[in-house]
Amino acid sequence: MKHLVIFQIVFILFIFNRCVSNSDGYEINGTISGYDSSYVFLKKITEYNLVSVDSVMVIGQKFKFKGVLPSPQMHYLMFGDMDHLSKIFLENSKIDFRAHIDSLQIAQITGSKSHNEFVSYEDEIHPFENKMADLFQQYKAASDQGNIQLMNQIDSTRTAL
Repeated sequence: MKHLVIFQIVFILFIFNRCVSNSDGYEINGTISGYDSSYVFLKKITEYNLVSVDSVMVIGQKFKFKGVLPSPQMHYLMFGDMDHLSKIFLENSKIDFRAHIDSLQIAQITGSKSHNEFVSYEDEIHPFENKMADLFQQYKAASDQGNIQLMNQIDSTRTAL
């Protein structure tokens, strides 16, 4: 009977350990070409500020972050300064990040379904953003010329979008 109780306790501890282990969290395995022997910062926006969540040293152009999130969230990987920032939609999964320091905007990020959906969303909205930027430039030019009729026409087009 005593062995059965010990077995049950060990089994419960094993199950509990599995439930709270980092396998349920996120793990970012990164490779960053052209950047070594310095820190990479994992950041997120809170109340309009970009704050550090974690940081690790890049060694041999490789780095790793581990943690747990309550839900998928937008984060940023910052390599040195604000000019070297990459968006990553982080979730509790194993994520691979591959990039060159000079081309972070085309980083290869795999393993995060949320990040893939975010990239798809950005791809879909990109033509809309371009159209709105073009309309803004046209509106500004019409305003500079004092062409109210053209301004109203552009404003109507913008509203229809």
